[in-house]
Amino acid sequence: MKPLPAVPRMLRNATQDVIKWIVAGVPVSSQKVMANRFEICQACDLFEKSSSRCTRCGCFMTAKVRLKTAMCPIGKW
Repeated sequence: MKPLPAVPRMLRNATQDVIKWIVAGVPVSSQKVMANRFEICQACDLFEKSSSRCTRCGCFMTAKVRLKTAMCPIGKW
């Protein structure tokens, strides 16, 4: 398994994404956008397949792709 960021960094990343999402009114991505984002993640070298997590931000990508306001930490989506 590829190493993940330190826990405080993962918490900061997740908190920032959730706050941005709540402030925007909790918009959810369409099924098509979610599928496209996850496909991009799966093809990325930073994606840890066994846990479906990004090793750059530490997020669980099955959850993050749902947040309409979330962004890939390296700008792929």
